[in-house]
Amino acid sequence: MATKKSARAKANKLEAEQRVAEVEAAMIRRMSTGAIIRHFSARWGIRERQIERYMARVREQWDREGRDLAPRAREARRDQMRASLDDCYAQSMSRREVVKDSSGNPVLGPDGAPLTVARPDTRSAIAAARLLMDLDALSEEPPKQRVEHSGSIGAELEISEDSVEALKKALAGG
Repeated sequence: MATKKSARAKANKLEAEQRVAEVEAAMIRRMSTGAIIRHFSARWGIRERQIERYMARVREQWDREGRDLAPRAREARRDQMRASLDDCYAQSMSRREVVKDSSGNPVLGPDGAPLTVARPDTRSAIAAARLLMDLDALSEEPPKQRVEHSGSIGAELEISEDSVEALKKALAGG
């Protein structure tokens, strides 16, 4: 019985690791799952399911790193994610568009260069800003509890026997 050879070449270990790293970079840039699958399946000529496996490996790696990394390494990872989100925000806000006349030709400025206007991608910028706030909230230490009291510091607290008995009754439900 003859076996059919697949039209797709199976990636060797090194290629698979490189693919996982590229998928991870796309996930860090917050590309949608569908966009990641479309981009890489077209690029590498592989099926959707294989891209999903690569994404699962990235998530497993992130889970392992989250549990196993020392606090300093986790902080470095947060810094890396922050830089990526800062870059995403900056790109979203710095987007420009060429001004065109009614016939669709670019309008030229006095220097002969096409005129451009700011057309920020506010939806992406807001999403990046929200993720940055979430990331900052995760990296901050929880607020310290503050306890205040009145009276002199170091004074002994005196509780009468009647108060103790009343407290015992209240706790016992009687």
